[in-house]
Amino acid sequence: MNCFLFLSGGPPSPGRVIVLKQESNSVVLSWRKPACDGGHFLQSYNLRFGTFDFFFIYPFFYNYIYVYNISASAANYTLKGLVSRTTYTVSVQAVGVDDTRSSYTPSVSFVTKAPGIMLVVFNSCILNAYTII
Repeated sequence: MNCFLFLSGGPPSPGRVIVLKQESNSVVLSWRKPACDGGHFLQSYNLRFGTFDFFFIYPFFYNYIYVYNISASAANYTLKGLVSRTTYTVSVQAVGVDDTRSSYTPSVSFVTKAPGIMLVVFNSCILNAYTII
């Protein structure tokens, strides 16, 4: 593998985000670390995710939320507190120790699952009473 030093700019972008597991209010995301840090030792990752909203003034708008300082040794992250049956987009950015940043990876979209339905079935039991003499 060839690794080049880039003295300007930031570290290379991580690999594209992959959705590993989806629930109604959370999702587990994964990405591949950059093969080479380009001379900018990796310190952390930033995650950007959001929902798509439609406004009459603008044709579209993403409400982004940022998660900063995900450990550089991590290659996955669990987003919690999501709204069920909602479309989200997500991308990740590498951050070097010198605070240089890669560009964000291409966005990946996913839809959170509908909440599960808990079905409780009660069994009726016939109690027999016995009298001991």
